[in-house]
Formats: sequence, C-alpha cells, structure tokens
Amino acid sequence: MYRKRNKPASYHEGYLSLNSGVFTIENDNITSCNFEFDLISMVCTDIEDPELNKKLIGHLQSADFFDTEQYPTAKFELTSSEKTGETHKISGNLTIKGITKNISFEATVQNSGDVVTVKSEKFAIDRTEWDIKYNSGKFFDNLKDNVILDEIEISFDIYAVNSKNAS
Repeated sequence: MYRKRNKPASYHEGYLSLNSGVFTIENDNITSCNFEFDLISMVCTDIEDPELNKKLIGHLQSADFFDTEQYPTAKFELTSSEKTGETHKISGNLTIKGITKNISFEATVQNSGDVVTVKSEKFAIDRTEWDIKYNSGKFFDNLKDNVILDEIEISFDIYAVNSKNAS
C-alpha cells in the first residue's frame, strides 16, 4: 500500500502488485530478501469516479512521476536486518527509475508453519531522491496550492509460502 500526499491537507491511497520476491529467514531473522514491484499495476483506492481515477493513475505512471514506460518496476534488496524485540529493523536498497537509495523501516515477521508474514510499520520516503520532482516545493517556486508534498508513506503486508514446509 502507498499513501501519496499530494497537498498538505490531502492524499491518495492505493497499492501495487508484486512481480516476484523471495526472502530467507534463519533463526527468526531475515537474512536475504529481494522483491520486484509492478508499477504498471498501480491502483488508486480513494477515487471512486472511474475517469478521475484513470487520470490520476495515468499521471502517476507518466514521466512526471514514475515513468512506467521506461521503468515498469521498482526493486528492493535487503542490506541488513536486525531483530529488536518483537520487530525487525530492515534496511535495503530501493530502486525506482533506475536510482538506488538505502531505506530503513520496522516490520514484524511471523513464521506459522506453511505461511510467513512480513508486515511493515508505516514509513516514508522522499520521492525527490528518486528524481520524482513534479510540483515539488524544493525545486519549483510559486506553486502555491499546486505544491505536491515530497513524502510518500508506504506500508506493506507480504504473505509467502514457507518453502521448507511446502509440498
């Protein structure tokens, strides 16, 4: 799920699909993790009008934002994971638009037999670090009500089959 604040008092919510992903858990800690997200699968869940919804998704997928024609996927690769009580502090390289930056977030990991669940806490990234500058107050003056905040809030729930227990 993502939450894109477009103006100080408003935002849009939605989600992306996963193209592929694999992670390894040893001794209740994530030791490796690679995911590829399908940016073309982007869905907006807060705009009910189909025409306005399609217009927003089209704009988010344009070169103004994620440029999905040239960069149809985003990727995450684990660099470190540390169990801290009931949660894990996860760090990794997030690649969007061919630009890779290290991010960190908290997540819970549950291994219950056949299913492993990883749920993140909400965390934020600054879209401008991935060259998504459209109507950013950092780069454009005099935007007034047209300024779009740079912070994108993200959370996710991943449910995976435990390959050690799968038949």
